Amino acid sequence: MSENIVNFDVDILDFESAVDEIDVLVPRYLSALQELEAVNTFAEIPIHLKNVVAYWERLVMLFEQLEPLEKDIPFRDIMINSLQSELGTLEKVYLKINLRIEFNESQWTRSLWKAAEAVLNRMDVVLKQLNFSADHEDRILIAELQSKNNTKYQKWLMSNKVLRR
Repeated sequence: MSENIVNFDVDILDFESAVDEIDVLVPRYLSALQELEAVNTFAEIPIHLKNVVAYWERLVMLFEQLEPLEKDIPFRDIMINSLQSELGTLEKVYLKINLRIEFNESQWTRSLWKAAEAVLNRMDVVLKQLNFSADHEDRILIAELQSKNNTKYQKWLMSNKVLRR
């Protein structure tokens, strides 16, 4: 299981250094998304998701730093397209999780619930960054899924307490 959490210095860079770092980070961000989508165990999902988020946050900081300096590059469009791609990946990952939640109750685990929570939380953050309002149907759906999952998680916790006695 990969536990490579990405950390970055937050120093403001000069223009050339920022561009160079973007050139390195974009393929790593895309690779982290592919790794997230390919994960085979629920326990690994939050770890890979943290890497995706770390790369994304660093890219946003660099884009925001460069945007006033380079008017010819459509940084906002790049960010929106990237977030939409990330959202598509998150939806695929959550589908795997949800299949287990809906159809394999006997195989529920703590890592399943942590993965579900992490993915749904990130989906909501991405939708916020895409300027979806709290009353948008996609954000409402995520809130409903979170509530439903919480109810099932509590049920699972209670059944495990009874089984352990």
